[in-house]
Amino acid sequence: MSSAEQAYLFRHAVVRDAAYALHLPSERSELHRLAIGAIGDADAFAGELADHAMCAQDGAVMDSVSELQSAEKTFRERAARYAAQRDATPELVEHMLRLADLPQPTTKARIDCLARAGSALMGMGRLDRAEAIALRMNELARQANDRVQEARSLRALMAVEATVGKSELADAHLRESLAILEELGDSGELASTLRAFALHTMSRGRYEESQQWINRAMPLSHANDTERALLLDTRGGLEANMGRHAEALTSYFESIRLSLKTGNVSKARDTRTGVATCLLELGRLDEAEAEARALLAEFTRAARVPDQTAMHALLAAILSRRGDHHAAIEVYHEVLRARREQGAVWHLIDAFGSLAEALCNAGRFEEALPYAAEAMRHSREQDNLSGIARAHTLRGWIRQAQGRLAEAERELAEAARLQERLTETGRAEQVQARLAEVRRQLGR
Repeated sequence: MSSAEQAYLFRHAVVRDAAYALHLPSERSELHRLAIGAIGDADAFAGELADHAMCAQDGAVMDSVSELQSAEKTFRERAARYAAQRDATPELVEHMLRLADLPQPTTKARIDCLARAGSALMGMGRLDRAEAIALRMNELARQANDRVQEARSLRALMAVEATVGKSELADAHLRESLAILEELGDSGELASTLRAFALHTMSRGRYEESQQWINRAMPLSHANDTERALLLDTRGGLEANMGRHAEALTSYFESIRLSLKTGNVSKARDTRTGVATCLLELGRLDEAEAEARALLAEFTRAARVPDQTAMHALLAAILSRRGDHHAAIEVYHEVLRARREQGAVWHLIDAFGSLAEALCNAGRFEEALPYAAEAMRHSREQDNLSGIARAHTLRGWIRQAQGRLAEAERELAEAARLQERLTETGRAEQVQARLAEVRRQLGR
C-alpha cells in the first residue's frame, strides 16, 4: 500500500469516527440495529453482525439490552464456528472470550468458552494469555463453588506451567485436581486429569509412570469417544517415545478415526503430526515429508506457530536421514531460534539435542559440544530423564570423535543405564552399539 493510500485511509477513519461521535448513544444504538437488518445473514457476516449487536447495547434502553445480548450470542457462536472451519484461530479466540463475557446459563458454559480460547492460545504459543485465562477459570469456579470446574481450571493451569518448565507447580495443581475429582467421582473429568498426568510424566521421560496413568484412564473413557481419541493419541505418543513406532501408528490411526467421528477435525490434524514422526522413524521418508508439508501449510493457515516450528524440525530430520546434514543444520538453527522465543522448555531441550545430533552427523563435533551441554543443562533442570540420556549419548559420541575414549565410555555407559530405565528400544540399541564400539577401541 502506497503512502498516499495510507494517508487517505487514515483521514477517512478520522472523519468517520468524528461523525460517529456526533450522534447521541441512543442514535448510535439505533444505527447499529439498522446495520444488523441491512447486512446479509450468511455465516461470513456473523462476526460483523455480532459486533453490531454488541455496539448497539451501548445506549440501548434497559429492556432491549438482554434482547441484543441474546442476538450477539447467537451471531458470535456462528462466527466462532465459521472461524474454526477456516482455521482463523485468532478470530476464534476473540469470539470465545466475548462469549465468556455474555450471560451464560451455567458456570460450566462460561468456562467452556474460556477453555476453548485458552487451548487455542496454547496452540498459538501465547502462553501468557493462556495462563491469564486459566487463572480466570479458577477464579470463576471458586466464586461459584463449582469444584468440578475448579479441578478443570487447575488442569488448565498445569498445562501452561508444565510447558514453561514449572514442573513442581504443575505437579501440585494436577494432584489437587485429581484429589477433587476422585472425591466427587466425576469419571469424565477424572479421565482428562489422568491423561494430563500421563502427558506430564511422559514429557519428563517417566514412561512407565505415564503408562500407568493411561491404564487408569482408559476404562473411564469407553462411553466418551472424544476423551478416548485423546487418550489414544497420548498412548501413541508414549509408544513412539519408547521406539514402538508400528504400535504407535495403530494408536494414532484409531485416535484420528474417533476424532473425525466426533467432528473434531483439529484434533485429528494434531494427531497426524505423530503419524508423520512415526513414518520418519520407520524409514518411510517420502510419506513423512508429504504429511509434514501438508501439516505445515495447515498450521500456517491456522496461525499455530509452535506447530509450524515442529514441522520445520521434522523436515530437518528428514533432510538429515537423507544425508543432507548441512541443510538440516541450517533448518535446526532456525528451529532453535523459534523455540527460544516460544518458551516451551521440553521443545527447547529437543531443539538443542537435535541440532547437536545434526552437527555430529556432519562431523562438526566441536560445534556440537555447546549445544549438547545446553541440552543437558535444561534436561537436568527439568529432571527430564529422556533428555539427560540423549545428552549423555551425544557427549559420548563427541568424546569418541575427539579420541577421549575413557570419557566417551563413561558418558555412553550412563546413557545406556538411563535407556534401560526408560525402555526407549531404538535409542537403547544405538547406545549399546556405540558403547561396544568404544570398548573395542579401548581393547576391552
